[in-house]
Amino acid sequence: MEIYSSADIKRIAAVHAENIDVFAGKGDNTRLIVKPGLRLRHILSGLVYTVLDIDISDQSDPKILCNRAGRNLIILKDEFKNYERQ
Repeated sequence: MEIYSSADIKRIAAVHAENIDVFAGKGDNTRLIVKPGLRLRHILSGLVYTVLDIDISDQSDPKILCNRAGRNLIILKDEFKNYERQ
């Protein structure tokens, strides 16, 4: 049986990580691609969250409101790299 350290797990997760992008396209073709109901998985813990809302009041700093087992979580832009689509 192999035993992995936290550093090993982070390295493996980084290789397989899919960064979350809230928008696709550029300029007039920009589209919101993260929608309520989308499921996101925290890469290191494996916990899965359901998107409730996306705060794009400041498009340069979007925030994703998620829920898991009655608990709400706000994912900030600089934390998107820690999550992947489920």
